[in-house]
Amino acid sequence: MVRIMQGAARAASLYLAIALVLMVEVDSSFDKSKEIQRLLDDILGPVARSGPEVTIKVVYCGGCGYGSRYRRLETELSDEFGDDEIAIVGESTPGITGYFEVSVNGNLIHSKKGGDAFVDSDAKKKKIFDAVRASMG
Repeated sequence: MVRIMQGAARAASLYLAIALVLMVEVDSSFDKSKEIQRLLDDILGPVARSGPEVTIKVVYCGGCGYGSRYRRLETELSDEFGDDEIAIVGESTPGITGYFEVSVNGNLIHSKKGGDAFVDSDAKKKKIFDAVRASMG
């Protein structure tokens, strides 16, 4: 229900922004660029900031069959933080790379190639979860 309401709020905000842009176009007395930007910031600012502020990217070896390990980690992250708090991006590499790399907001936190192996212990999950929490501010 919350997601539906958030979607409706975004749609209404976008509709208002478009209507205001059209009104500004009709009245040439506005300093268009500054006024449009101010109006869009006022209307869309809260909407733009309402999405997840933390992005977790997992690059995994598709050729090695690591997809199930990615999906398991994705589920654990979603269960811990909720889908509204984080965005999880999975990228399967073609061929055999041996990758299972986890980044939080662009910072590499876990690397199988770097010696961390898989995310297969509570200590390894805690390291990732702690990085997510730290990124949430």
